[in-house]
Amino acid sequence: MLNQFTLIGRIARQPSLQTTREGISYTRFTLAVRRHFKNQAGQYDTDFVQLISWNKVAERVADFCSKGSLISVNGRIQMRSFKVEKEQRLTVPDVVAENVTFLQMKKMTDDTPSHEKVPIPSPPLPSSEEGSSSN
Repeated sequence: MLNQFTLIGRIARQPSLQTTREGISYTRFTLAVRRHFKNQAGQYDTDFVQLISWNKVAERVADFCSKGSLISVNGRIQMRSFKVEKEQRLTVPDVVAENVTFLQMKKMTDDTPSHEKVPIPSPPLPSSEEGSSSN
């Protein structure tokens, strides 16, 4: 049996890091995922998927992602049950992000505070030895 998903999309609103009473970090965020086919009107529909991430993954999402960031998410579906009234229990699925790959870092503008700027590494420069071959 396999419980696994992969989604690629853009973060729909700013993720924020939260902490449980036990001190465990988590982030709930929404991913806008475009469907791969057009509807009857010739437009692509978008699904908004609610996700949760825990611990280090949650911290990285909160630190490096913002609204509009393009990410790839791998994870699992986990059922969560809780009481809503005296004797009633509600069971809902949690879409748990276990691995997040940043496909497009959050954009930096001149207005972005320096503590929020993410350094984007430059591609390596070709070495001067690459073009010459020595015998």
